[in-house]
Amino acid sequence: MRKATAQAVTKFMENEVFLVYGVPQFIIVDNGKQFACRLFKDLAERYKVQKIWFNAKFHPQTNPVERCNATIGAAIRSYVNDNQQDWDLEIHRVAHAIRTATHEVTGFPPTFLNFGRKVPISGDYYGQVNSTEGIQLAPGDRNNYSEDLANLPELYRTVKQRLHESYQKSRQRYNLRRREVTYEVGDKVWKRNKVLSNAANNFSAKLAPKYVLCTVRQRLSKVVYALNYENGKDAGSWHVSDMKPYYGSNSDVSVG
Repeated sequence: MRKATAQAVTKFMENEVFLVYGVPQFIIVDNGKQFACRLFKDLAERYKVQKIWFNAKFHPQTNPVERCNATIGAAIRSYVNDNQQDWDLEIHRVAHAIRTATHEVTGFPPTFLNFGRKVPISGDYYGQVNSTEGIQLAPGDRNNYSEDLANLPELYRTVKQRLHESYQKSRQRYNLRRREVTYEVGDKVWKRNKVLSNAANNFSAKLAPKYVLCTVRQRLSKVVYALNYENGKDAGSWHVSDMKPYYGSNSDVSVG
């Protein structure tokens, strides 16, 4: 996909995801405008997706796909030569390698969990025949495949348990570095000022206040809040790691 327009993203989601792998219960997305548009929302409603979850702004850690993106980036770097303009020539091989590699947490390749069978990567998978002369093509032995399908429910339970255990370990590590903070609707808070420099407007992000004052509009989860700027405009959804309590002083506005 050369351009992630609303039309292109919606078409890809329907044709390459929904109609191939099935419709998900939820969709987790970043704050791109193409996901907030009416076209994408109509697609989700048409296929009865229960909810579209938006990441907290500038906090990609909440989206599991970011971990996958890191893996993809590392894999692409291993294929890239001195000419970085031809990396896309190997993208399908990179994708296949990731899909068929055993996942460190689940213990199974993603292709097996999706399709319930191994995906052959060589004709040797089927064994050798002495001669193809007069050979009759017929369905192969389906007994092993049937047994694999029968074992899938138990396999999925095992995978679910492994994912849960991995999540709990990650959660414990994260909570060791985090202090519990709770805000109520109407509370004033300092929000980290995520702005970009603009040479055309003579604006330097380094010289801008590091925090701006906002008001809590809604508590979306234990760690994500919807905020408004002081002028009442929507400031978006923010993770608590990008927020600080307001104590009635402007002294914190430029503190890192």
